[in-house]
Amino acid sequence: DKAGEARLFEIVDHLDAGRELIVDAAEVLRLARLNFAAGQRALSANAFQAAQAYFDIAVACLPEHAWKDHYALTLDLFRKRAQVRYLNAEYDASMADITVVRENARSALEKAEIFPLLTTELTMLGRNEEAVQAAADALALLGINVPFDALHQAVEDEIVPINAALSKRSIASLADLPEMTEPVYQVAMKILMPAHTAAYFGGKRELYGWFLAKMVNISLRYGCAPESPKGYASFGSILCSDYGEYHKGYEFARLAIHLAERYHDLGLKCRIVLIMVAFVNHWSRHVRESEQYEDPGIQAGIEAGEFQFVSYLLMWGKVINRFFRGSNLQQQLAVADESLLFTRKVKSHLTTDSILGARAVISCLTGGTSGTASFDLPDLTEADYLAQCEHHNSRSSLAFYHTIKAQALYLHGHFVEARQSNEIASDLADDIKSY
Repeated sequence: DKAGEARLFEIVDHLDAGRELIVDAAEVLRLARLNFAAGQRALSANAFQAAQAYFDIAVACLPEHAWKDHYALTLDLFRKRAQVRYLNAEYDASMADITVVRENARSALEKAEIFPLLTTELTMLGRNEEAVQAAADALALLGINVPFDALHQAVEDEIVPINAALSKRSIASLADLPEMTEPVYQVAMKILMPAHTAAYFGGKRELYGWFLAKMVNISLRYGCAPESPKGYASFGSILCSDYGEYHKGYEFARLAIHLAERYHDLGLKCRIVLIMVAFVNHWSRHVRESEQYEDPGIQAGIEAGEFQFVSYLLMWGKVINRFFRGSNLQQQLAVADESLLFTRKVKSHLTTDSILGARAVISCLTGGTSGTASFDLPDLTEADYLAQCEHHNSRSSLAFYHTIKAQALYLHGHFVEARQSNEIASDLADDIKSY
């Protein structure tokens, strides 16, 4: 009843305190359902630790043959616990739950639905190859095959129908597409969302473009899904960097921001803002214009538990953009240290590595290292930093670091060393393309 709903936490906490005394199987199962409900409510309030505690008790209350006798409850419970374990940065535990779901889900669609979370976690940990393969496996479950062996032509083939559609309508008019209703393609869009991020950070440029063009084509054919705006925004970044269509790319990003407001999805807003800030705005607008999006995007991401993209916004918006704008270096150091508190807490290796690289170069420029050609800090030598990036497979961090290191060396008059650093960055250019 309504009174019970209002006092859900109080009731569940009371029952949990004496759950060892509950022996009737039906009552134990009811307790599992109550803890699941409490966990969902805690999750919606961003109380992730409390949510996990409720989900843990719910799992403990499941009977031996829960997957057979109470399939829907068990599936939902393991999905939610995997999600909240991820939000608590307990990646191994989350992936263990994901494995349980993959092994027990009955349909291909239900198996595929857990893969977006797995792909996101693997990307957070810098395991981009595994993340891309996980996404490809999931898409194959839905009958969509990733063309690893013929990507260049596959990308061009996906772009042809997009251009054909846009010859008859404006980019802004895509906001009028009907809502997507086909379940297979709704799940496909959820898989493609983290898949293109993994491809980007894995240096798989053509695959990145194929994932994005596929998202746009699915949206054009089957209607708009919550993930469509992110696909539009990132496809816009490809148009800017790879095709030189700066106005069209900006229009796609603006469309995405407009649609994000329509969906009232804070996580989506955070992701789209990241694309505008990092990959689109600077091609046709002054980089300072991107600052109007940063704080609203970060706040939206924090409220939505979208910690991966909050980390990216801190890295690109608060650190990288500020460096290239020539903002006050002491202020940049303070912002970098503040940003590191967050990225380290959520165990985002790539963003942490990028910010640490910026910190070392800025310290060199401000006299905080032992010499003008030194990038050693008291808490992290350059050799240890480079080894850390290699261990985390943070190739884009290395590309950024060697780019700005070359600038610092040049400014200090170390021209040979600057060229050497720039050559290393050039070899990694595909890992930061679009920026």
